[in-house]
Amino acid sequence: MLVLTLVAFYFLGISKVSSHAPGNTGTFLYWFDAYLASTSDKCGQQKPISGWTVTSQRCDPNGETAARPCPATDPFQAGSGIFTVPARGVYHCCAQFRCKQGGYCDYTVIRNGNAVYQAFGTRNTGVNQNGWSSHSACWTTNAQAGVTMWINLESTAGTDCIEETGWRYNRFTCYYASPNT
Repeated sequence: MLVLTLVAFYFLGISKVSSHAPGNTGTFLYWFDAYLASTSDKCGQQKPISGWTVTSQRCDPNGETAARPCPATDPFQAGSGIFTVPARGVYHCCAQFRCKQGGYCDYTVIRNGNAVYQAFGTRNTGVNQNGWSSHSACWTTNAQAGVTMWINLESTAGTDCIEETGWRYNRFTCYYASPNT
């Protein structure tokens, strides 16, 4: 099996496979992973969705401090829910949420405070018969340092709720994928 894999890499022209590794000079690393705790539902419009718990966040310039400095504060602010891009590059982000039974949940990804970058969610008819629903979206974007991104719950009714059961349905993650091309 190993020989077959090596032959496949040879024919595909892949001579070297590598990834980001801590401690490698010249490799910028950044990511965050956060979830909403199960203490209470968030109902009605939330602009932005706030009160996250960060499981991990890392900004590591690894020798590229001149080109990609890490800011003095964490790029993802859990309390406000706002992510500020720490360095120019391509970022891959994902968000997922559980919508409580009996409500509708429309979400938007906001970029730089005024632009809807992406939307996802539900507008089921007969939502009470369908029960709760879970929605997710991912996006990849070029961004300069200082660009902000966050997630809004746009639905306005008191029954439009983000629900958490303790299974971590509600997450927001981003990572630096590569330099701008």
